[in-house]
Amino acid sequence: MTDRTWWEYVVRTAGTDNQSEIARKIGRDQSSLNKWPQGAKPRVESVRAFADGYGRPILEAMVAAGILTEEEARQGL
Repeated sequence: MTDRTWWEYVVRTAGTDNQSEIARKIGRDQSSLNKWPQGAKPRVESVRAFADGYGRPILEAMVAAGILTEEEARQGL
């Protein structure tokens, strides 16, 4: 994983989608995304919704969000 922050992962994964489009795609209110660019840690439910909405592996997203370490993800925790 080369992204250093959750927001960098979100931007890279979402491509040209803006915050409103991301929120719609993951079924969350845009206000729950507003602090992500400033480095706020997302809730597990939002990370799962983001992974599902963008077709990404949940463990990859959990690592990007700092919820799991790469080691934990490799172990399938």
